Amino acid sequence: MTPGEWREIYGLLEDTNAVLTVSVTAAWAESENRLVDFPQKFPEEARALKEGVEIGLIEIANHGLTHCVLTRGAFGPKWFSSNRRYHREFWDWIPPEVQEDHIRRSQEILQSFFETHVVTFVPAGNVFTDTTLQIAQRYGLRYVSCSTQRRIHGGMAIVGDEQVLPFHDRDIVLNGPSWLREVLDKNVDKKFCFVKDLGESMLRSVARTG
Repeated sequence: MTPGEWREIYGLLEDTNAVLTVSVTAAWAESENRLVDFPQKFPEEARALKEGVEIGLIEIANHGLTHCVLTRGAFGPKWFSSNRRYHREFWDWIPPEVQEDHIRRSQEILQSFFETHVVTFVPAGNVFTDTTLQIAQRYGLRYVSCSTQRRIHGGMAIVGDEQVLPFHDRDIVLNGPSWLREVLDKNVDKKFCFVKDLGESMLRSVARTG
């Protein structure tokens, strides 16, 4: 998405009293051994997103370090098969030390650039394990947003999609910011908040009843 599209979206959010949680992959994988930090690869888009954070319309969520499996260039295009499976970062067969390295580095990149605490985790392709969550919690992540059962797990709030309107930036790239206006208008009766607010509400509810 372009900086202009982001700024147009901020206007839509202000008009409709809405906010967005935006999941950001912290680095761009150019090869197995070369990663470029998101703010370096896409500096103008990163600055536009930071503006959204500063005016209170955007929550930055952690979408992993690479969104993919780096080992032996597994994420690259294949001659005779799909590489979709390898565009998921936190499979159960990915060693815990690799998962920890990715979560640690992604948190460092995102929190340093956006100058905010990143507390929401959006695992690529809805793929994660108990080990992933244990590691994520150690690095300050408290809430999980993806298509899965809504629940509390090991002190983390797994929000699921029940109260979330999930979409991909590709929807706006293909259809323009007016597409988001239509989505917001269809949900004008709803009160919008960040995913972290939903997650915190879940944890407080458990604390009251527990």
